[in-house]
Amino acid sequence: MTHIHDAVRDALEREAVRAGSHQEAAVPLPSGWARIDVADMMDGQAEANGIVMLEKTLPSGEIVTVVSSREVINRDDELEEEEEEQEHENGFAHAEESILFLVAVDKAKNPLPLFFECVGDRFGFEILRVHLGLGMAGFMSDHTGHPSLLYHACMSQRDTRLGRGDNAVPGDVGHDEEVPEAACSPEFDALDARLQDTFVDFLAEKHVDAVVVEALFDSVMAKGHDKYMHFLHQLSAWLK
Repeated sequence: MTHIHDAVRDALEREAVRAGSHQEAAVPLPSGWARIDVADMMDGQAEANGIVMLEKTLPSGEIVTVVSSREVINRDDELEEEEEEQEHENGFAHAEESILFLVAVDKAKNPLPLFFECVGDRFGFEILRVHLGLGMAGFMSDHTGHPSLLYHACMSQRDTRLGRGDNAVPGDVGHDEEVPEAACSPEFDALDARLQDTFVDFLAEKHVDAVVVEALFDSVMAKGHDKYMHFLHQLSAWLK
């Protein structure tokens, strides 16, 4: 027991030194972006404490939301060297550590948000799919359930804004026949090349760029560090 106690103490001391630069609140956000606390919206969801959500209201009245989680971090230690050097749109270069994230563009009086499923790191991002409304492809079809939780968080926040915070099913609008059916794209690379370029430009116009993705990435990493520190403190208390 002494060995594990010493190891936990050493880990706590080491991580405490890093804590100042690994706190979510210490991560600077680009102008106009705000952090959204999802804990109250997702009561009972244990994964909610790993979710990071940023939001910005544009002059047009459109609301742009980006959301990710420590549960959807990609780690790939076996990337080929040539893949590491290959750069994609917005500076994204398939780093060894990246995050899946969801972008929602919400227009007033439009019942369906426009969703972009993306992957990114501290240097940029890449679009994976585009959806109009909630579909059962892409993140929603992931068997782990973690990527689909990003939709849950996003729609819960939308319900809160629209005064439907007590919705049992996030995004449910009842039996409104005027709500069009959701439409899901194929994988982004399968879209027409001009359409791909237009979507990239569209996100830039909505202020979703490498700078805000960097802030999202750093916030997710900080959230993970907070969880690790919590684990070490709880373990230390149990060992006493």
